[in-house]
This record gives sequence, C-alpha cells and structure tokens, in this order.
Amino acid sequence: MESISNQLQTNIFFLTLSLILFVLLASPALYSYFNLLKSYSKNESQQNLSFITNVGFTPNSYISFLFPFATAGKQTIFTNDVSMRNGFISIIGIIASVCTLIHKNKTGLAFLIAGLLMLILCLGGNFKIFLYERLPLLNYVRTNGEYRVFSIVCFCISVGFSLDQLVINNRFNHYFLKILNFVWFIILLLLIVLFFIAAPDIHIVSTQLSFISGIAAKIKWFLDNGSFRFFFLCSVFFAIILLSPALYFLKKRKYACVSFCIIADLVVNSILYLPVTGIGQVTLSQIQNIYNANPDGIPIPPLTPINKIDTLDAKTTGLVGDITYYNKKIGTQRLTDYPSYFKSTDSFFSSNISKSIFQMPYVFLKSNFNGKKNNGNITIQKFSPAHIQLSVNSPMPDTLVFLQNYYKYWSAFNNNISVPIEKSYITFMSVPVKTGTNEIDFYYQDNWLLLFVCISLSALIINVVLFNSRISKRLLHSQSNF
Repeated sequence: MESISNQLQTNIFFLTLSLILFVLLASPALYSYFNLLKSYSKNESQQNLSFITNVGFTPNSYISFLFPFATAGKQTIFTNDVSMRNGFISIIGIIASVCTLIHKNKTGLAFLIAGLLMLILCLGGNFKIFLYERLPLLNYVRTNGEYRVFSIVCFCISVGFSLDQLVINNRFNHYFLKILNFVWFIILLLLIVLFFIAAPDIHIVSTQLSFISGIAAKIKWFLDNGSFRFFFLCSVFFAIILLSPALYFLKKRKYACVSFCIIADLVVNSILYLPVTGIGQVTLSQIQNIYNANPDGIPIPPLTPINKIDTLDAKTTGLVGDITYYNKKIGTQRLTDYPSYFKSTDSFFSSNISKSIFQMPYVFLKSNFNGKKNNGNITIQKFSPAHIQLSVNSPMPDTLVFLQNYYKYWSAFNNNISVPIEKSYITFMSVPVKTGTNEIDFYYQDNWLLLFVCISLSALIINVVLFNSRISKRLLHSQSNF
C-alpha cells in the first residue's frame, strides 16, 4: 500500500512539473490568447462554408505514398488540390507497413491503425462532408488535410517496428523479401510502360540539353522545364535502382544497407520534387515570375481606394497567395474564412457602411468621407507592421481615420505629443487632427509579450541544460559500471 502511495505521489509530482513547464514554455501564446479572448469571435461551422469542404487529402493523393511527384501532374488522374497533399513514406515503408499487419506486432499495429484513422480524417470532398457533419466539433476544422502529418508520423513509427523485426526474426525477413520481390517486379513493368509513353519527352529533353553548356545550367533547365511524364519516369527508375540493392542486402542480411536505401530513396525523390511547387500546378520559374513582378521589401503602400487595390485571379491566388502579400497594400473587402477574428470586424462587414469605406484609402480624413470637402494633404513617410508615420496638412480641425483594427496596444502621437485613439466606423482607429501640419505616428508595442517570450526562452534553455546534464550523468554512470 505504501509503494502505491509513493508511486501516486511521484506521478502527481511529474504531472504538476510538466504542467508548470508547459505554462512557462507556452506563456507567450497563453498571454496573447487571454488578451484577445474578449475581442475575438469564432467563425461559423463548415456546413455553411461549402467552398471549404472540398479541401483535404484527395483519393488521387494516395499515389504520393509511393511516388511523390505523381500528385504534381496536370493530367486528370493525378491533378491534386492547390494545397498539394503529399504523403510520401517510400516503397520500402509501405512494404514494412504491410508486414506489420502480417506479423501482428501489437505496438506497430496500434500506430498503423492510428495512422489510418488520421488518414480518414484528412480526406476531402464528400468524405469530409459526411464525416465532419456527424463527428463532434470537427466541422470547425478548416484545413483537415494537415492530419496527414499525423498519419505519416504514425506510419513511420509503425515502419520502425517492422524494420527492427528484420534483424531479429527470420520469418519476418521471409515475408518482407517476398513482398519486396513482388513490388520490384510490378514497378519494373511500370518503368517499361512509362519508358514508351515518355519516349517523346526523353527525345525533347535530350535535344534541348545538348544546346545548353555547363552542368549547373543543364540541371537548372531540367528542373524548370522537364515534363510530368519525364519526372514520373525518373521517379520510378530511381525506385528500381534503390529497391535492387535493398533486395540484395536483405538476402545477405546486411540491414544497415537497407537503412541507407531508405535514406537515399527520400533524398532522391526530394531532389526530383524540386521542379514543382507546394501546390503541384506550375514550375518554380513561373512562380518566380509572379514574385519578380512585385517590389522587394515593404514599400509604402499608395493611398489607393480599397476597392481599387490590384488583385489576382482565384487560381493564381491559390498558387502564390493574395497579391497584397507582395505589394504590401493593406485592406480587404471580405471577411476571410479563418476560424476566429475580431468581433468588431465581423460587425463591420455585416454593416451597410462597409461598401462606402471601401471607396476610401487606408488612411483618410473623416470630413472627406462625410462629404465635407477638406483639401488637406496626407503623406505617408514610414510604413511597417508596427509603426506608421505620416504627415497631414489640414486647413481645419479634423479626424484622421486609419483602417487598422482598434486594439489597446496601439498608441498615437501628434507632433511628438501623445493623443488618444478613438474607435471609428465600428472597428477602426482614429485620432484628432489640428489645423496646419500634423506629424502623426502610430505605434504598436506590447512589453508584456516581450517579457513572456523571455520567460519561455529561459524555461526552454534551463530544461535543455538539465536534460543534457541528466543524460550525461547516466552515460558516465553506465561507462563506470562497464
């Protein structure tokens, strides 16, 4: 009875210590969350956001477990969603997962089942609609495709148990070799078929490369211009090359070499994957052309009406994001589908005044908005996420409106004198303007957040030092015993 009591006390101690450590490490996030809690609102569930329900891991993406490049093609069967749901764990990994089922390793099987459940949760389309309308709280999950990360982690752990069995279990080795031989044969047939299908691409690539001098230039052209069929062929070809020594070394019971084959498989496929972006629709050079069309750094956004800000078409935005990410123009005309947002922002977009505000730039004088002509001049002198500096020459007293959400950690100065910030038009900030020249600065500063970041970093450093010290003592103790 006493031993049970001691064990319970020990468990409570470690749980309490873990809780304290978590609070210290997560203190910046917890502080921010509690600060925003009163101001934030939760978005509606996805039953009312039908355009999100198709986002997820598509059935076509399953081929990426074997050949990651397969999800990057433009052919119908391989076309993936713009978020590029990839799940590559290599062919040897797939075989090891099958062997986990055959051998019935309880721990490996538990992780394999957990991975499969996570894979179901990250499905898109009708699967997502059916599941997320019936399972509690899941209809608030926007990007369920991220569950594939948990699937891959679970599969990798399960595969680890299988590969471990190769060393200690001859029967397991027999099953593994048998499946590997079969897969090797099937992929060899696929290689032959792809070779004939991709023959025109091979001819085009070889012809073009002959006109380019220098190995680096040839590789660059190859990565930017190679076709899907050609890269898919290369992926299958390298799979054959890497599976062949794996078969040989397993027959010779040289398991360290099998580990090398797995690592080489990951590296080779990662290199082959370079020509396509994370969404698998265009090459890197095409993405770079979009980036090059926008200036570097954070330029001062022009005082353009919000409804006149340049936008990209929906497909391009899906590829690289909204153009305002690059030209740094601020302002948006719709409430985004994020799971949380300011309550005042929601009220603003629901109001009748929003369309009128969109006709104004992100900084304007209230009298001009109300129809009273003010010929004052506004010049933006500095623009950054936490500091906006501008000059206002006004012939009369007025109010300057800044289309930034009102929040308590913003402060304002007019001619180096602190001025109060008022809430205007439901959610935005405004400050009084005097007749004449007004040098106005908006600052965002939260010193408490900086303090909690320091606490978190200190806790992390102390934890790492103590952990390393404990490990070092154990190693020294084991060496002395040896």
